[in-house]
Amino acid sequence: MHTRPISIGVIAITFVVSLLAMPAAGTQALAATATTFSGQATVLSGRVAGIPLPCIEGPANCGGVVDTGPFDNAQQISESRSLICYDVPTQDCLVTPPNVTGQVLSVEVLHAAVVAGGDTSSAEASVANFSLNVAGQQIGADVLEARASATCTNNGAVVRAGAETSVTINGQKYTVGTSQTQTIPLPGVGFVVINEGASGPHSGSSIDASALHIVIPAADTDLTVAKVHADVACAQNLGCPSKHAFVTGGGFINPAGTKLHFAVAGRNQAFWGHVLYKPAGIHVKDPYALVFNSLLDLNAALKTEPNLKFDNSKLRDLSKFEGAAILKWSAADGSLLGEVLVIDMGEPGVDNDYFEIASLGSTTGALGRLAGGNIQMHGKC
Repeated sequence: MHTRPISIGVIAITFVVSLLAMPAAGTQALAATATTFSGQATVLSGRVAGIPLPCIEGPANCGGVVDTGPFDNAQQISESRSLICYDVPTQDCLVTPPNVTGQVLSVEVLHAAVVAGGDTSSAEASVANFSLNVAGQQIGADVLEARASATCTNNGAVVRAGAETSVTINGQKYTVGTSQTQTIPLPGVGFVVINEGASGPHSGSSIDASALHIVIPAADTDLTVAKVHADVACAQNLGCPSKHAFVTGGGFINPAGTKLHFAVAGRNQAFWGHVLYKPAGIHVKDPYALVFNSLLDLNAALKTEPNLKFDNSKLRDLSKFEGAAILKWSAADGSLLGEVLVIDMGEPGVDNDYFEIASLGSTTGALGRLAGGNIQMHGKC
C-alpha cells in the first residue's frame, strides 16, 4: 500500500478555509444576543405633608401609589396597573393615605402601562382631575400624562419623552409643549416642574420623564405625578414587519360640555390590561381585546357590534389611521356587560383620537374625539 504525502500548501489552504467557515467571535455574540428592554410607569410617588405615599396597586417592589414596578433587561414586557380614584372626598374611593385628606390631595383615573417588544420599549402613566392644596398652593389639572419610548433604528437607539401638558397653579394656567420643560417658582415655598425630562427624538438608549414634579420644602412635600422610564439595548437590525398588538391611553371626551375621563390598556386576543371610566365608576381589570390594524378590518368587525355607534364620519383624516381596539368585559355567566372602542389617529391625540363606551344594562354610553389625552398603538416594528 502506498500513501501520498500531504503537501504544506494543502494544509495551509484547508486551515484558511476552516477559518473562513467559522463565525467571528463578535458575530457569534451578536447572533446569540437579543434586543432587551427596561421600563417603568409610576402614577404617584413621593410624600405629601411629610407622609410617604403608599404602594396600593403594584408588585412587591412598587415605588408609588400605582406602579408597574421596574423591568430590567427583558426581551418582552407587558404590564399594566390602574386605580379608579385616590383620596377624592366626594367619591367612595375606599383609598385614603394616612393623614392626607381630600382637602390636600385628590386624583382620579390612575393608569400605568409598560409595553416592550420588537424594536421599542414604551412606558405611559396618566391621571385625571389632579388637585393638590398644600402650604397655600393650589395646583390642578384635567389630565396629566407622561410617555417615554426607546427604539432601535438602523442608526442606533433613539429616545423621546413627554406629552403636551396644561397645569393650573394658583389660578394661572400653564401649557407646555410635548418636548418642552418649564419650571414654575412658588415664591417662598418651592417650585413646580412641568414635563420634567421631556425631549424630542434624539440618539440615546435611556430616558426618564414626568408630567409634574412638585417640590415644597416648607410643607415637606416632594410629589411626582406620572413618571416614566424606557430604555433599550439594541442587538441587531430586526427588520420585523410586526403588526400592532397593544393599545394604551387615557384622557377625556367632552360631549355637551361635560368632561368624561377614561383610561385603557389592552392586548390583542388576550385578557389583559384595564378599562377605567370615571363618570360611571367603571374599573374593569383584564378585559378581552381585539386589535385592528386597518380601518377596513375595523369596519367589518363593527357590523357585529350593534352597541357601538362608530362610523367613519366621526374621524377627521382617514389616512392618519394608526390602529384601533375593542375591549370587552363580561359577567360570570359569559354575558356581555360592556365594551369600549378606541382609535389612534396619529399625533396629536387631541381632537383626532376617538373613544366610545357602551355599558349594557345601564344608561352609560358616550362617544367622541378626544378633548384631552392620547391613544397609542404598540407592537409594530
